[in-house]
Amino acid sequence: MAYKLQPISNTDKTNVIDIFNYYVENGFAAFPDQQVPYDVFDFFMKQAQGYPTLSAKDENAAVVFIGRLY
Repeated sequence: MAYKLQPISNTDKTNVIDIFNYYVENGFAAFPDQQVPYDVFDFFMKQAQGYPTLSAKDENAAVVFIGRLY
């Protein structure tokens, strides 16, 4: 399967928050004790300002990985 790497954009909002919320519910990689609303994406992007962000998308343009490079 081929993946495309590109900066995170506003069009990735739903996918990014869905991935984050998955780890809120199923792991320890996210610290909130309950899922966050989609408008938290704007806060995340503001916090990442000045740092390169990255999303990996599969052949169907679904986001399969998100990260901040620092």
